[in-house]
Amino acid sequence: DPAILITGGIGHCVIRGFTIRNAACGVRIEGAQGVVVEKCLIGPADYGVHMEGGTNKCIIRHCEITMAPYSGADPWREGSWDNWQAHKNAGFYDHYAIRASETKDCEIHDNFIHDHWDGIETGWPGKPEDNGGHNIYNNVLHTIFDDGMETSGGQANNRFHNNYIENARIAIRIKNPDQGPLYIYRNIFVGNKSDMVIWSSGKSYSPAELWVYHNTCTSDIGLG
Repeated sequence: DPAILITGGIGHCVIRGFTIRNAACGVRIEGAQGVVVEKCLIGPADYGVHMEGGTNKCIIRHCEITMAPYSGADPWREGSWDNWQAHKNAGFYDHYAIRASETKDCEIHDNFIHDHWDGIETGWPGKPEDNGGHNIYNNVLHTIFDDGMETSGGQANNRFHNNYIENARIAIRIKNPDQGPLYIYRNIFVGNKSDMVIWSSGKSYSPAELWVYHNTCTSDIGLG
């Protein structure tokens, strides 16, 4: 269960200055409008902030979020791939700091996310028109075991820009895009195993509009 749950169409709540530790999920928002989560320390927690079910126009900002697993989150350390396989195939699959699913027009900015499995995810499940209009910027992500940022599904007018991602397995994974336009620009990627990966589950998808420009890549795999 989440430490804080906002549901039932309640809107315009402000969650400010909380310290949330040892929870399955820090804050879960379901079908609410205009909720603000700011200046919170969330972690250790499996999931930081989760938004779903028609949640719109929320703001997540100035938070520090961590999972802090006992095994560590450094993708470069010895045995990290065995750890990844065990967690993915026999554990609880993906954990994430912030996820926006079946949501629209949210802002996620100026957060510090570190020592986590995944950083910020947007998209699936939901139809393309259910996941759009997000503005994700000025976030700092450090030591992410899997994906720093991950997009999936529609991504209509979603913007990922001016973020700094260091020491992730993949800085940003562009996953199964099927609409767009999706914009990824002015991000800085440092010391990651891969900077950007376009990934598909193998199914057939409609052409999607994707704009990737003015990013700084430093890894051996800039775009894969």
